[in-house]
Amino acid sequence: MNPKIENSTLKFLKDLAKNNNRDWFTENKEKYVAANENAVNFVEDLIEKVA
Repeated sequence: MNPKIENSTLKFLKDLAKNNNRDWFTENKEKYVAANENAVNFVEDLIEKVA
């Protein structure tokens, strides 16, 4: 697998930086879950490639 941070993950992080509050986060929890999964998969794939 080719490790990649998805554009949607980067967009979530940019939006989070602009809206760092509980209400916004609660409304965007699904985006967080997807971004977190992408980041974890990226790191796992990267570790596998360099190990």
